[in-house]
Amino acid sequence: MIKVTRKNKFFLGLFLVFLGIVMPMILDISLFHIQEKIVQSIEENNSLMLVFAAIILVFVNTIRALPHYIGAFYMSESISFKSESFLNKYIKQITMVVIVPIVYILIQYLYPTVTYHFGLPAITLILLISLLGSREYNYVSEWKKTFLIIFFIAAVQFLDLTPSLSFLPFGKGETSSEIKLVSYFLGVERELDLITLIFFFIFIFFGSLLFLLIKDENQLRLVDELRKENLMLESEAKIKDIENRTNQEMKALVHDLKSPLTSAQALIGLVKFSCEQKDMAEEIQYLNIVEESIDSLSQMISEILSEDAKFLITTEELINSALANISKNPMAQVISTVNNVPDKFVKVNKITFTRAIVNILENSFRAIKDIECGKIEIVIDSVDLGGDKSIEISIMDNGVGIDQKYNNKVWESGFTRNESYGLGLNFVKRTVEKLNGEVFFYSKKNEGTTVTIILGEEEVNG
Repeated sequence: MIKVTRKNKFFLGLFLVFLGIVMPMILDISLFHIQEKIVQSIEENNSLMLVFAAIILVFVNTIRALPHYIGAFYMSESISFKSESFLNKYIKQITMVVIVPIVYILIQYLYPTVTYHFGLPAITLILLISLLGSREYNYVSEWKKTFLIIFFIAAVQFLDLTPSLSFLPFGKGETSSEIKLVSYFLGVERELDLITLIFFFIFIFFGSLLFLLIKDENQLRLVDELRKENLMLESEAKIKDIENRTNQEMKALVHDLKSPLTSAQALIGLVKFSCEQKDMAEEIQYLNIVEESIDSLSQMISEILSEDAKFLITTEELINSALANISKNPMAQVISTVNNVPDKFVKVNKITFTRAIVNILENSFRAIKDIECGKIEIVIDSVDLGGDKSIEISIMDNGVGIDQKYNNKVWESGFTRNESYGLGLNFVKRTVEKLNGEVFFYSKKNEGTTVTIILGEEEVNG
């Protein structure tokens, strides 16, 4: 089975093929008065007029052939076999060989008075264009490849008008045959040979030169892209290595803290029991406060030890934790918070989710070029999504923003529009998805950016 890998390019190619089919009707050869010029060359014994008519014919035939050859080439670059077939290697050549003859057949059927001869020139063009399609040239603009095809088509069209090649399947079209016949009549077949072959070699030379430039440019761009990918992978590997070492050290440290905390909790339990026996109400109250503090500290340590661990926390405590992390950072002065549901609960890992919020805030701050006019707003609210209550956390800035076409690419690891490593938003997405939540990104150039996180609201009894 065949699959379309680039739909836009495929449909553009399909349109161009259709345009090629109707081109004889749009660009009728009679509009250029070529027949009149051929007759005039005979009447005036004017070989230059005949050459002029030949050049005009090449121009017209090139324009008429251009759409379906380029269209077939674009379509060949847009499809492949779904299975890992060895034919994938030859898919472009196969597509060209199938589409171009069909176009010739349809033109001959639709326009019986138009002679479109499928001969050696068409076969030569298919081979030349297949040469271009034998490798991937995805890093070169389509305009350059289009110009290359134009050079090839024009070169082969000149061979159609070379009298000395009449014994080959060249120039079997009605007007082409007439021009060569008149060249024999006027005795200028050698001159026409020379002129057409000169133009042929000129177009082939420039076409070959452009092909080599395309090949080198594509190779350079490919190498540059691979270099960037390698640098990104190295940077990501270094960051992960640093994170792993830091996490291991932190886990070792907090694990050691767990032991004295457990002992402290046990001792407080014994002291409380003793105080209860002696009816020491005030001391018991103090011990309860200490016990709550130790429980809170133990929970924080548990969150550090296991990033997958989730605990209930109010939205107010969550946002305060994030803001506490940046309290000494210059970005703190441009951040405002509107929390409409401070007492609502979500179930998250406080450590990792706080890091996610801080990552978003850092991105927003980097996007602000004018600190005095810059602002970042955090809005927390409750929303009803299909009967399920959820907490919506939106972080909005008035920074430079990015083109809307990049809105879906920001989550990709390594994607960045600034000097960062492009890992922050990818971490945000992974963190939110672990919590069965959703995160949305919207940005418009020169207007700002909004990142919205949706988390399930947790019901707490009592």
